[in-house]
Amino acid sequence: MKIVNEKGKLFGLINLVDLIVIIVALLLVAFVAIKFVAPAVNNEAGTGDSGSDEMVVTLYIRGVMDYMKDQIMDVEIGSQLVAGNDFVPDTEVLSIEDVEYITAVNTDTGEINQAIDEQRYDVIVKIKAKQNKEDPIYKIATQEVRVGRGFVFKTQTVEQNAIVQKVEFVNE
Repeated sequence: MKIVNEKGKLFGLINLVDLIVIIVALLLVAFVAIKFVAPAVNNEAGTGDSGSDEMVVTLYIRGVMDYMKDQIMDVEIGSQLVAGNDFVPDTEVLSIEDVEYITAVNTDTGEINQAIDEQRYDVIVKIKAKQNKEDPIYKIATQEVRVGRGFVFKTQTVEQNAIVQKVEFVNE
């Protein structure tokens, strides 16, 4: 017995083109069933609106120039963070503090000493956000919040790269 006979039928039962059409139709039905009927998986973990725990994140902005430090310091306490063109719900700037920028300086004798740079500053920003403590990844808007990871501190007036220095949950 031939696999495809002279009439183009597979095993003498069904036309090969008809079989391909049936398989494509079944795959399409399966895709639609999975996409629209199956329960949706929550991919928005930690977006700020799902959490009920209060998270305080300390950001460290290193070595900003004088003029930029002044712009960061002018951000009002209580301001909301911004992501894209929208405010991030349940976020708030708690405090902003500038500290001296300490740098390494080589001396004529080859020693390395620490010195204060008068033109640069380090800025420490604390922000508050709502976050579910049980989420596997903490996020503020679309940014992951992990110690040592970069974070863009963005408000209506300032956008500056920072490093997450500390993440803590406070009891309400």
